[in-house]
Amino acid sequence: MKSKTLKRRKEPKRLFRIVDKVLKETLGEPATSFIYKYLEEEYSLKREDIPNELELFEKGLEKYLSGSGASAVLGVIQSESPELKMKILRARNATYLL
Repeated sequence: MKSKTLKRRKEPKRLFRIVDKVLKETLGEPATSFIYKYLEEEYSLKREDIPNELELFEKGLEKYLSGSGASAVLGVIQSESPELKMKILRARNATYLL
């Protein structure tokens, strides 16, 4: 039982590391810092909460990068992690179903 609980606690951190790595590799360290600051100021989305709030992250990233840049970054994130890809797709589908 402990291993499942421990795994759930580590999963968001691991998924955040993937997001962070892709942002830094794609946009660079300074731009990544600006994006995190923007997301926190405009959407109250803290860096560590991104894996649990992917819909909000996607929305904020699209607004900050004017759409097409966000699609490229999200595509790389999705290719790096099948788990994140599924979470992003689920978040999109949940929005469309509302």
